[in-house]
Amino acid sequence: MVLEALAEHKESPAILEFNPWNWAAQEKVSEAFYREVQVSLGKKDVADQAQQAAAKWRRYKELLEIGGVFVEATEWLVGTTLRDSLFLALAIAGAVLGSTARSKSLWVITAALFSLAALVRFGNKVAGLIADRKAAAIRKQTLQDAKIELAVSLRELQRPLLVVIDDIDRLSANEIREVVQLVKANASLPNLIYLLLFERKVVEEGPQ
Repeated sequence: MVLEALAEHKESPAILEFNPWNWAAQEKVSEAFYREVQVSLGKKDVADQAQQAAAKWRRYKELLEIGGVFVEATEWLVGTTLRDSLFLALAIAGAVLGSTARSKSLWVITAALFSLAALVRFGNKVAGLIADRKAAAIRKQTLQDAKIELAVSLRELQRPLLVVIDDIDRLSANEIREVVQLVKANASLPNLIYLLLFERKVVEEGPQ
């Protein structure tokens, strides 16, 4: 009803209908959110100011992605799951306490392969971002700098962008928390308005 009412006004905001339920099973909700906002700002039928804002938004998103990769790698080094930590500890213990030289060698190889696989997993993600041409340009810019530039660009938009987020109550507890954090992190940006639709009781009890 809100969208129908807005459609009747010539000066209504641009509208992005973002349903996290559509993305939850395919990829991280946050990745889809940042991409969809970038696409909405960069549409060919919008003003030049919006095109510029889309470019600033893309750089802001890239800095967030680089930070996320290093956080993920750090989390693994600390221990992402109890199962992985126990597996690696078992391999090291087997190498130290093995009854024969052969068994010790097998455990050493197991531990080495496990560590190598983890390093390759995160090394590829880090290298892929850093090797990208865009990464070279944004390395000299902090996330806060990018956000300030984005805010300046968004403030020049001729009309705001209304982001409608529906079906929040159908998400898992972690996904509900992720959506709320997304809105909270970007709520201070000018000309971005959020309309969140959900059953209050379900969302209040979900993240606990």
